Amino acid sequence: MTTERRLVLALLLAAGCAGSPYAHDVREWRESAQDTRGVVGSKDLGRAIQFPPVSTPAGWLVALTDQRLVLASPQGTGEVWKHKLTGPPLGSPVVIGDLVVQAVDVPGLEIQALSLADGGERWRIKRPVARLTAGDGALFTVDLQDSVTCLDPSSGRTRWSTRIPGSGWGTPVYWPVAARVLAPVRPDSVAAINALSGEVMWTRRVGSWPVLTFDDVTVYALAEDGILCALTAAGEIRGQRNLDGYPAGPAVVWGDRVVVSMTDGRVLQLDTGTLATVRETGLKPPLVAAPGVTGAYLAQPAPRGFIVLIDREGVERSRFRHPERLGVTPVASGDLLAVGGGGGTLVVYRSGS
Repeated sequence: MTTERRLVLALLLAAGCAGSPYAHDVREWRESAQDTRGVVGSKDLGRAIQFPPVSTPAGWLVALTDQRLVLASPQGTGEVWKHKLTGPPLGSPVVIGDLVVQAVDVPGLEIQALSLADGGERWRIKRPVARLTAGDGALFTVDLQDSVTCLDPSSGRTRWSTRIPGSGWGTPVYWPVAARVLAPVRPDSVAAINALSGEVMWTRRVGSWPVLTFDDVTVYALAEDGILCALTAAGEIRGQRNLDGYPAGPAVVWGDRVVVSMTDGRVLQLDTGTLATVRETGLKPPLVAAPGVTGAYLAQPAPRGFIVLIDREGVERSRFRHPERLGVTPVASGDLLAVGGGGGTLVVYRSGS
């Protein structure tokens, strides 16, 4: 037996001993499987859930790492339908009308459109490493060839396409108030494109590798190094803030606040007008995902499978427990909260429990 194998065996034996520092972790994980507070239903979908579920009237759409797209029932107890994809999913699916649209990685390198009702295929087109968003009856993609494209969702046909160098890496968002497609541009910018014509309206430098969100009047660009920029519809920077750390995920708009969770355990509620801190909650680090919004509460994934409900005063009001480690944002629909685990289990909670 090699020295390395002896060391691994010794560590495994130590982890099984009652006095080991790992023993508490093992007990806690076993206890978590018994904790069913707030649980409405759950379903083991078999593979890791790496992207947030998508809420629909028919249930929860979940893209799985084994190249399946599943519609789980609203209570999270079963599968309504499932569809085999031609490659691993590139993000969560997009719902537009009665269609579900999913981009897939190699070997497929496609965009596939399915019926929301039964998962039957409507159309598919080749598109290299595409990221998707939708709005106002159109589907928008960015791809590895740095093209921002508008597609007819009924057929997949191209309405317009604009090449923006550097736009092929991040997920775009559609801003309905201004009828703009907003695309991150590497390494430090965001571009706004007219959704009707494909004309580039403006580009602005905002910080390294930004992710985007918005409210009715402002676009928020959050850089990987914790710089938060607030931009107007004309692309002017009206506010900027260094959050002194690394974000756990995108910023989240919650009424008159924009919320940013930091990997060091801080959950920051910021004023949308000034970006000043309104409330700050400290949780055990590391945080690895943005919170979901359930109406009255933020639902923050935390270490050891906890989902912490935080109110507008920054106070922890309740905790749910998921049997697996968490790495994606919870998604709310009414008073239900869907949480996907790293081992493939979808759990639906009642957020008022």
